[in-house]
Amino acid sequence: MKKILLLFLSCFSCTIAEAQTTPPLFQGSDDVQLFRQALMERVTEVYYSDGYTPDDLIHYFWMNFTIDTLGRCIDLEIPDTCRRQTIIVKERTLELLRTALAGIDSFQPATEKGEKVPYRQTMEYDFAYIPEVSANYKTIKTKDMEEQERRMIWTHEYVQIYTNGYGNIVLLFEDEKEKPLAVGRKMNEINEEAYMNGYNWDAFLNYYLAENAPDILESIDSDPEAGTYAAYFEESEENEEKAKRFANIIISLIENEEEIYKILREKGDEIEWD
Repeated sequence: MKKILLLFLSCFSCTIAEAQTTPPLFQGSDDVQLFRQALMERVTEVYYSDGYTPDDLIHYFWMNFTIDTLGRCIDLEIPDTCRRQTIIVKERTLELLRTALAGIDSFQPATEKGEKVPYRQTMEYDFAYIPEVSANYKTIKTKDMEEQERRMIWTHEYVQIYTNGYGNIVLLFEDEKEKPLAVGRKMNEINEEAYMNGYNWDAFLNYYLAENAPDILESIDSDPEAGTYAAYFEESEENEEKAKRFANIIISLIENEEEIYKILREKGDEIEWD
């Protein structure tokens, strides 16, 4: 089982809806950081007021929930896998998050053709911002973690490369950081199919690599999620250099976004969007 280095990534992203659907707004804004901060504050409040402990919580996971036509967060689910790791879903974690989400009612519902519609959301989550939980995480080491070596190779504002201790080099692209998020929104304006979550970054990058760096494409096993994109290489010196090249490609595209927009305008229909 491939297991990646824990990075605190609380990423908020929506599951693909119909192209004409207008996503929900939180407190009148599409700034995902506003919702994330509000949820963190509410979770912390419930954690202490209702007597939770670090042992009640899952370490790192994805959660899915629906923003209904009244702007409420309902139907919470936590999948039993996250980044190719099996998750043991704890009822106390679900209970805490349901209580916290129930106290958030500042969403303006999504709309489609002028009508309010339910909207499914996906969020990558970690409780490490709660001090005693963070301290507990640092003391937890599984047998695998003790036996396997991890090494950070590259770090950037929105791209990291590291070994995961299971024979892989992992390139992680955080597409909801400020700059790639802005580029992704513009891409969606140009091409309505290009809703740039991790899955569609996978589609775009696969197309770009096939045209410009097929040796990298042949060497990776991609693992996109709603809010991030990860590419796995087998660990070797040659693949470490390929991972660095790939990182430079991503950074160059994001920092010189007109190249991306040109591809979308001229070749967007050739990309296999999610």
